[in-house]
Amino acid sequence: MLVDGKYHIASLVAVFLALGLGVLIGITAFRDDTLVRRQESIIANLEKQFATLESERRALQEQIDSLQERNAQYAAFAEGAREFFVGGQLEGRKLALVVSDQVGSQAEKAILKLLADAKAHVSGIWYLQGDWISDDWKHRAELERFADQLSWPAGRFKQRLAAGLARQLIVAPESDVVTQLEEWDVVAPQGLTGDPSDTAVFLGPQTAWEGSQHRAQLAIMDAVSDLEAGVVAVNSDSWAQTPEELEKREIPTVEGVTDEVGQVVFVQTVAKIEPPPVTYQAVGAGGQQGVSAGIESLSKGEGD
Repeated sequence: MLVDGKYHIASLVAVFLALGLGVLIGITAFRDDTLVRRQESIIANLEKQFATLESERRALQEQIDSLQERNAQYAAFAEGAREFFVGGQLEGRKLALVVSDQVGSQAEKAILKLLADAKAHVSGIWYLQGDWISDDWKHRAELERFADQLSWPAGRFKQRLAAGLARQLIVAPESDVVTQLEEWDVVAPQGLTGDPSDTAVFLGPQTAWEGSQHRAQLAIMDAVSDLEAGVVAVNSDSWAQTPEELEKREIPTVEGVTDEVGQVVFVQTVAKIEPPPVTYQAVGAGGQQGVSAGIESLSKGEGD
């Protein structure tokens, strides 16, 4: 189709009409300031919101600064209180640490540092192994013969083993017995000094205070108590519920030893335990135990 002058004229007219209409709308809008007022209103609202947010930010920052200052004061107070209630509070006490957890756990490190600060002597760390808990333990017959040779108290093999282990914890470690218990995967001792202990501290997570592990620890606790030594149960987690067996035996329980409050409670708990009325003689690491005169009655049927 041919384009003649009529189409060009019509196109030009349409362009100028659109341009004129746009100018007319713009003049009308600016003449009554509608658009300007709308923009100013939006800007004012945004500035108001920004001012509110800035005010809230400053208030929150002031709260944070206040809380940080209070936390610093609490930390300083807790450290001072810890030094007062912990420092040197266990001087002269001798403790054996029995661990039912992985070597070097956070709770174990906390207790060892705590005992050092309290000036307690740690005679050794005994890591309990799990094999001997089973009724079909492969070394059961060997243990019976070994226990007979050492004149350990008669009874079920777990109780006999617990009694023998308790003597190593409290009286003093015997090198041949410790070696045998290690070979049987009963315990994995570390840092033995050869010294006797007046208290055994049992440390483990919540799982160590349940089922067969708990029963094994109870057997050792009973044997330690038979030697008139102290017992403390420490949960490296937190007690969901204090085991009924510990309550019946009136064994003190502690938790939260990784924080200041729990540490103070632990030290004060141990401090309240009266050391046994007899004294076992220290003979050096890996030696044979010696017993002070006049305590044969503690043997409870064990041979010399």
